[in-house]
Amino acid sequence: MELDVENPESSAVSGDLEKMTAMVFAREIDFMICTPEVMEYYAGKDALEEISASAGYGIDITDTEFTGGGEKEGKKIMFCIFKNSGHKEDARIFAESLITPGTEE
Repeated sequence: MELDVENPESSAVSGDLEKMTAMVFAREIDFMICTPEVMEYYAGKDALEEISASAGYGIDITDTEFTGGGEKEGKKIMFCIFKNSGHKEDARIFAESLITPGTEE
């Protein structure tokens, strides 16, 4: 599901914001890739897993190949794991694979 963070009113009118929030608390979404502002919103709702004391609620994946290698329009890109996820460890492993360079054989 994709939310339009530049125009949150459209997400609210379409019901996507409410659908996503319901899915988060129903354990249907394991992780989210978002801006720091969206991360803070869900952290304020106590919906995110604290990844570590230094990282807080999200891992900065802005400069990874997954996101195209740099900030888009000056915005950071964060990877967050939802507290209700039934696949936290798998999500953490996936996040680490995004920031850890692969090894060539």
